[in-house]
Amino acid sequence: MGLFDLTAPLFSWLDELAGPGLPWLHVVVWGLASGAATMGLYRLTSCQACIAKVKADLNPVRQELMGYYGDAAGLMALVGRNLKLSFKHIGLTAYPALIASLPLLFVLAWLSNDYSYDYPPSGQEIGVTLESADPALQGRETVTWPANRSVTVSRAGQVITRVEFRRPVPVVHKREAWNVLFGNPNGYLPKDSRVSAIEFELPEQQLIAAGPDWMHGWMFLYFTTMVIASLAIKFVFKIH
Repeated sequence: MGLFDLTAPLFSWLDELAGPGLPWLHVVVWGLASGAATMGLYRLTSCQACIAKVKADLNPVRQELMGYYGDAAGLMALVGRNLKLSFKHIGLTAYPALIASLPLLFVLAWLSNDYSYDYPPSGQEIGVTLESADPALQGRETVTWPANRSVTVSRAGQVITRVEFRRPVPVVHKREAWNVLFGNPNGYLPKDSRVSAIEFELPEQQLIAAGPDWMHGWMFLYFTTMVIASLAIKFVFKIH
């Protein structure tokens, strides 16, 4: 389990409280909650009075700059003031925005693991692709999906590994440095394994049937509702 997976059990528990039906609605709720949480955290960690003052100072400078018809020296002075205030505005908002976005990584890691793919029906054959520096171990195999989600992968009559699926994550690989942040819930291949990665052809979850392919998964619903919630809160509460 990686750092950004620590909250996954809590998120799964909360998700289960809502019931098993309408997974698209679950994702919408998570998007709305994420938008509200990030905008609220941004409001708490930012100096709203400081940002408002900079914006108030910046607006007349920009207006003057747009209508300026004087000499080059005056133009450069206006440009300098505009840049100084703009960078000050960025400095006041960048840190709170970064802090507010960090909790999203916990939600994104969990959603990616739980809402990207589905388990195949028991007894269905699925493709399995093996990656290896050894040509004899490279290639595609098929396995029959077991009811207990414990899948044995073999190649050329040799058992490579057994994967105990805890989440529908299609790739199992050797542990990498970045897994300290984002772990694989199904574990890792041994360090001395001659196979570097195994990809299972799990079916993708389709939360929306209509529209182009990029709208079918959880990302479109989640980010759309999150942005709507964030903008609505920003407008209603006049957050700078």
